[in-house]
Amino acid sequence: SQEDKDTQHTVAEAVHAKGPVELANLERVQNGFGVCGIYREADSDKGYSSFYYDAINKKVILDAQSGKFESNCGLATLCDTI
Repeated sequence: SQEDKDTQHTVAEAVHAKGPVELANLERVQNGFGVCGIYREADSDKGYSSFYYDAINKKVILDAQSGKFESNCGLATLCDTI
């Protein structure tokens, strides 16, 4: 969907990705105004990391310990980089 493409683009910018990022386990929260999920750089050998995307403010939260992440995402999308 276009929303997923927008999220993917914003996450890629937030992590200064050199190429495309892959998103997985996407879950819409806050009546569709937020997205929780995991991402990884497509051409990287690193694993997935968690993110929260605030669609209203167009802001990506990468810190799984932050209040915004914890209050919106919960443990289902928690994934540490391996």
